[in-house]
Amino acid sequence: MNQNAVIKKILPDGKAEIEVIRKAACSADCSTCKGCNHHPEEKMYVEAFNPISAEVGDLVLVQTSTSKVLKGAAAVYVLPLVLMGAGYFLSSALTEGYRILVSMLALIAGLFICKFIYSFDAKRKSITFTITHKMR
Repeated sequence: MNQNAVIKKILPDGKAEIEVIRKAACSADCSTCKGCNHHPEEKMYVEAFNPISAEVGDLVLVQTSTSKVLKGAAAVYVLPLVLMGAGYFLSSALTEGYRILVSMLALIAGLFICKFIYSFDAKRKSITFTITHKMR
């Protein structure tokens, strides 16, 4: 996965702090999707390997491991739904109202598990960023 970024600070050990602009999931191209009128952009500051010795203020192309990003997204979207379904079907001995309650509790548990996994991965910095080249 490639993204544009701006070098904000040079760090030791051949790294740099970069600013990446995160757009909406639909790439904020409203002319093609006819969705809402605007999308907020988020600025994200992360460390990136700087093998090309880019300087502060340079616009650069940053590469991340697509497979790790997709695995994280799958976990966040799929795990809570799987737990919700499992909670519903495993509570078949209960009345319908309690089955729904159990499935909602399982969904909430899945969201907490995803939050725990996200914070654990953030501490391990499992998704790495590498500056591949300068943009003009």
